[in-house]
Amino acid sequence: MRLLLCFAAALSFGLFVAACGGDDDGGPADTGIDPSLNDPSQPTPEEALTPEPTRPGRLPTPSSPVASPTPRPTPIVQPLGTAGCGNAFKAGDSVQTIDSYGGKRSYRLHVPPSYDPVAPWPVVLSFHGYSQSAEQQERYSGLNPLANQKGFIVVTPDGSSSPKGWNIVGVYDENGVDDVAFVRQLMAGLSTQLCVDQNRIFATGHSNGGEMAAQLACAAPDLIASAAPVSGAVWQGCPGRPVPIVTFQGTADKNVLYEWSSAAMNAWGQHNGCSGTPAVAKVSAHVSRKNWQKCKADTVLYAIDGGGHTWPGSKVAGGAGPVTQEINASNLIWSFFAAHPKK
Repeated sequence: MRLLLCFAAALSFGLFVAACGGDDDGGPADTGIDPSLNDPSQPTPEEALTPEPTRPGRLPTPSSPVASPTPRPTPIVQPLGTAGCGNAFKAGDSVQTIDSYGGKRSYRLHVPPSYDPVAPWPVVLSFHGYSQSAEQQERYSGLNPLANQKGFIVVTPDGSSSPKGWNIVGVYDENGVDDVAFVRQLMAGLSTQLCVDQNRIFATGHSNGGEMAAQLACAAPDLIASAAPVSGAVWQGCPGRPVPIVTFQGTADKNVLYEWSSAAMNAWGQHNGCSGTPAVAKVSAHVSRKNWQKCKADTVLYAIDGGGHTWPGSKVAGGAGPVTQEINASNLIWSFFAAHPKK
């Protein structure tokens, strides 16, 4: 079944991306964005050798209704503990496996050299695109070097099935695997090894992995503090708390259409208690930021005019189409995460 998020209004090229205002006066909230991160002088990487498949079955039509929320499995909540705090853990990169939903699952773990188990550490979950891998996502996002600078742990899981992907309930690649339960189990296990800050667990990813990040914000708001889908924002009818969310979407993306992400973010804005007309700000020559207003949880969309199915600022192949270097998604994502722990 495809969830058609198709009520996106036709947007002019000047009205794209946003951040949500959390202030009662209607002004945009401080998202911690450093303007110096935008560098249009960087070269554009080549397209990926293995672009993700297009999804013609998900194309919206003017008459498409907003689908009802898809029934979800009863969540299996596994509370995180503090057993990992105080335990020594060797910093660096490793590949771990666990027996979980979908069989034996693997994930890549990056622990910065400065890791100290005395104090809790934030964790960023990063999900690869359909038919790709955790190793590709690790390189494509560039989050590991950033983690060393800023001080957070990166967990990059592999999807299930073949090709590897994520089961997005009611939307895409519905293979029957409960990937939300898998992530809960994964984090419960990691909290016994590492000193994890339970209020600073974040989710990001590209394409189908971006959908997974949004799905976690929707289905596991008790676990995820905030989310940052890249080229893959979805809305699934979330019953839980408002969750801060920022997304990045190219207007020339042929895999995940701009209209889909725009419609999803409008729905997230409603869920997050936003009201009034979103504010739009020009960030650079081809990037705009749209901030929903008076929100209970910040809701932000960066629109890249002419951007493809790509990770803004990446220097390696991993998507398809033009890659902007006017902003760096990884830096902006961490700035957003750092400003939005779970309250």
